[in-house]
Amino acid sequence: MDKKNVGLLLWDFTDVQDSKNEWMEQCFRYCNSLIVVIPEDDVYRRAFASEPKLCFDVKKQYLLGQKGIKEVLPIPFRCTETNLFQKFYEVYPFQVFFYGTDYGQDFLCEKKELEKLGVTFVSLIPLGAKLSSDNNSFRYMMNNLMPDIKIVLFGTGKYFDIYMEQYGSDFQPEYAVDNNQKLWGTKKSGICIESPDTLKKENVVRTIVILCCKDYGGMKEQLLSMGAFDYRILQRNENMSFLHEYITAMRAEGRYLEEAHRNLRLLLHEIDRVCKEHNLNYYLIGGSLIGVLRHQDFIPWDDDLDISMTRQDYEYLRKHADEIWKDSDFRLVEPDKLGGNAFSDLFPRILYKKEYVCSKTYVKVKGKADDEIMNKYVIDIFLLDHASDHIWKHKLVTLLMKAVYGLLMGHRAYVDYDTFDRLSSRGIFAVKMLVKIGKRIPAKCLFFAYEHLSRYAQKEEGKYYFESSGNINYMPLLHRRAMFGEGKRMKMGDLMVSVPFKPEESLISKGYRNFMNFPPVADQKPEHTGRNKGVLW
Repeated sequence: MDKKNVGLLLWDFTDVQDSKNEWMEQCFRYCNSLIVVIPEDDVYRRAFASEPKLCFDVKKQYLLGQKGIKEVLPIPFRCTETNLFQKFYEVYPFQVFFYGTDYGQDFLCEKKELEKLGVTFVSLIPLGAKLSSDNNSFRYMMNNLMPDIKIVLFGTGKYFDIYMEQYGSDFQPEYAVDNNQKLWGTKKSGICIESPDTLKKENVVRTIVILCCKDYGGMKEQLLSMGAFDYRILQRNENMSFLHEYITAMRAEGRYLEEAHRNLRLLLHEIDRVCKEHNLNYYLIGGSLIGVLRHQDFIPWDDDLDISMTRQDYEYLRKHADEIWKDSDFRLVEPDKLGGNAFSDLFPRILYKKEYVCSKTYVKVKGKADDEIMNKYVIDIFLLDHASDHIWKHKLVTLLMKAVYGLLMGHRAYVDYDTFDRLSSRGIFAVKMLVKIGKRIPAKCLFFAYEHLSRYAQKEEGKYYFESSGNINYMPLLHRRAMFGEGKRMKMGDLMVSVPFKPEESLISKGYRNFMNFPPVADQKPEHTGRNKGVLW
């Protein structure tokens, strides 16, 4: 075997002794020197919301002191480039690429492009080793799948058993396929076993196949002959595979956000056009407004749009929406017209019908509301209703509105009580009782009551608005009417958009303080898709 000059190794360790691992020694059988790529500290903060056990600088200095290490490069926490390794090659040409797992379609693309440059791929996958239950990189990958991804297992032998034992309860497969015809139509561990040809009916974009086999090469070839499926294997070199999976996850997130921002711009351009044409006011608020002030664009990791409108302007839009958007790609979806008497939230939404997105927007009514509203890009509209200057009156009415909201939750497809973890046991009991009672009251009656309460101060010329359709916890907050006015125009990317006349004050009135500062890295992720638990601005 002729040794190459330089190899590229993605490697990580939590103890300096790990860096002397036999895998490192194996690399020098193939090359004379190594470029070692290790993660920035923010990679751990982003992936695990925790600090690394060894910081980047310590690992770098240690590695550079070892014989044969030519350079140490960082993996940035926001590594969305599809040509990351080609960029490394341009600076430090390498002839060997070491990998610690086969990470699916990204791996195939990487291999194709680097082999054009004459790079040889060498596996450091621990073949034959016992699969560890601490397979953190595999679990990380599964946690970062879009929620609409269908999981299928290929093979029903030992590796199937390992998958079901370690991951089956958290990531239950849709079904399994096997080449043994005698198994077709049977079940194992409660999972139906089908012919591999069943995969030909699946959408390759929304399916991942786990190759449950030690020698998976033939199985992989068979799978790819049926379509460009993404896939994974269980065998992993943990010192390497997390880095592969992290880069792959960040690339997928980058593609998603690029598409989300493109489609949200279409929505924003449309509402801006309609409002200018009909002399209506709208205002960007919340995270969308922070994006304008801090980034002059979207917050890079934000994936939704929030606007507010006065009750008067919204009523005009509601009255003429069918006419305005007749035979177009847009639609106004009112909270009481989701289909199936379903209740999700109190936001009216402008929906872009043309593009599919795996979204949690209407997940609370999935299976109950009309399918045509599911998984679409939307703009949330927060209605600004008049609030009374008599604080006691406002508190009383908004308390009643919260009670009606609780009753309306009885018309969801399901209620996740874990979202009320801040409430006391008595509070959660009260919510459960409201949901139980609300199921027996027609939804249209409850919507009527809520809207009637929302307009309680409509004839009062007070100083304040309140967001009657907003998040129920923040709905009682008061906002000075003077800070909205006719608004003003500001730049958001290549668009000019409308914001409150006093945008900073409007953010502070909703509790957004220090909004020009960035949140922790762990919170810089999209909120409305995947298994993410929210986003901070």
